[in-house]
Amino acid sequence: MKKAWLFLLLFICACGPNYSNGSRIGIVTKLSQKGIVWKSWEGEMLIALPTDVAGTTQPEKFAFTVDPSAVEKVQVAMNSGRRVELIYRQWWLKPPTQDTLYVIVDVKETK
Repeated sequence: MKKAWLFLLLFICACGPNYSNGSRIGIVTKLSQKGIVWKSWEGEMLIALPTDVAGTTQPEKFAFTVDPSAVEKVQVAMNSGRRVELIYRQWWLKPPTQDTLYVIVDVKETK
């Protein structure tokens, strides 16, 4: 019985927001607050393509949820229309309070 509880505890911990950490570079094109009961900030970014293929392929969209502490930074990035680096945490299982597995925790300017 103790092994089952240990396995359950490890499983729950593995489902947390630190399954993966990373960043993506692109242009933020959408940000909106969604939800009926639980409100969350959801957005989209067009992934920046290398200049030699930018005109030959469709840009990839990256959908994300924004941590409340980073909403203002994402809004500034979207209004600027410039390329930015979004720093994210990835969940292993998506919580019911958000639409995506990726949660933006910070925004950095790119050159």
